[in-house]
Amino acid sequence: MRNIAVGIFMAISAIACRNNKPDSIDKAEAANKKVVSVSADDLRFVVQAASGGMMEVELGRMAREQSSSQAVKDFGQTMIDDHSAANGELRNMAATKGITLPQKPGEEHQEMINKLAAKKGNDFDRAYIDMMVTDHEEDIDAYVNELKTGNDMKIKTWVEQKLPTLRHHQEMAEQLQKQQLK
Repeated sequence: MRNIAVGIFMAISAIACRNNKPDSIDKAEAANKKVVSVSADDLRFVVQAASGGMMEVELGRMAREQSSSQAVKDFGQTMIDDHSAANGELRNMAATKGITLPQKPGEEHQEMINKLAAKKGNDFDRAYIDMMVTDHEEDIDAYVNELKTGNDMKIKTWVEQKLPTLRHHQEMAEQLQKQQLK
């Protein structure tokens, strides 16, 4: 009887451990606890920016495949191109500072991907563009905040270089949103 109880306990423990796996951001943040050359706030920003950038690329791919609008498909390709380039620059900068970046989008960003995965055509277009407007507003706020409060000059320089592109993306998304309302 004791062996059965121990076996049940071990099985329940194994299931619980699998359900509590840290997401990609948690893993990166845990690895970054050893990084002392960059402040905790700067580290958090870089990790979130990497996760968000990966989400933008994945959503851009989805737009290319699931949209019914050539303008939305083109916007998706712009997201792929611009965010892939920015992600590469961020990876290179992070490597020089010993910062570990997530390997895939974190849970919050993955949820956004999952929300759009089943949509197609006009339903996808509306949801994607609305998401892009909101997401770029939040990204711009986070980037501006990093410029104001960040401590690391390399990170701040990268942010300063990326802000015009994010603002351009925001304008493009807002314009597409207006076109959809017609």
